[in-house]
Amino acid sequence: MSARKSSWRRRVNIPVVIAAAGVAAVISAFAVALVLIGLVIADGRSPAPQPQPSVIDIGAGTSALLGFHTTAAAHV
Repeated sequence: MSARKSSWRRRVNIPVVIAAAGVAAVISAFAVALVLIGLVIADGRSPAPQPQPSVIDIGAGTSALLGFHTTAAAHV
């Protein structure tokens, strides 16, 4: 019966825990390095050309609908 009790209680193997932590740290550092390299590469590219803003004179269209004259000759 003592053999059965000893299998229930497992001790933590410290060298295995340290090795697992080291492997996890290396993998995490590799992932962070990949992300940082990707950000540097993406930031180094030339930005996409921005579209030129268009100006729409909505006053001219609404004035014509309401019957107002917008030309200088109409005010003279």
